[in-house]
Amino acid sequence: MWKDKKEDYVRKWNDRLFLHFDETENPITLSKAFIMPDYKIHAQISRIGFSRNDTLDNIIYKFISYDKTSTMLITGVPGIGKSSITAWIANVCRADGRILILRFRDWNREALNKGLLNAICDKLGCKKEELEGKVLILDGFDEIKALDIRQDLLNDFLNEMKDFYNFKCMITSRPAYIPSGYFENVLVLKAFDIDKVDAFCKIIT
Repeated sequence: MWKDKKEDYVRKWNDRLFLHFDETENPITLSKAFIMPDYKIHAQISRIGFSRNDTLDNIIYKFISYDKTSTMLITGVPGIGKSSITAWIANVCRADGRILILRFRDWNREALNKGLLNAICDKLGCKKEELEGKVLILDGFDEIKALDIRQDLLNDFLNEMKDFYNFKCMITSRPAYIPSGYFENVLVLKAFDIDKVDAFCKIIT
């Protein structure tokens, strides 16, 4: 039994939005209000087959289905929807045992001192070799509790990933906290245009 946070994110997906906690007639949940944001691709592996016409959900499906080790960074400003995207993935992939989700904020400094890969295995209750064939989503790198060593932790982890045949890792973060050059695939979430703002306002009101 994997000790990840997928079910926590599924619950978040189905939870009421904070403005609707006391609403009894028509409470709005994240699942009802979520609008998939647009994105820019800043880096990609060509053999995964991303297309300019792909929506963000198609990009994510293609990455998850890729049969080799790879990394993806999804970055964007606060409130743009990074954790909501993680909750969406948790919900649509709830029965997919390959998909594992953890949060950076759940590790203390002591756990991270052993290295990120060791901290991941300790949290999941697994051995390193059991990560073969898995897709690990690490949400909120900007919330890590070891700011002074965060880049060393990330660099060491991504180098260790090269020893795996088929292990994919997707990390979300605010842009100023993480070096995008470490990643094979980099997506930057775009701010809502007026049509998406209008659609969102209609849903929540």
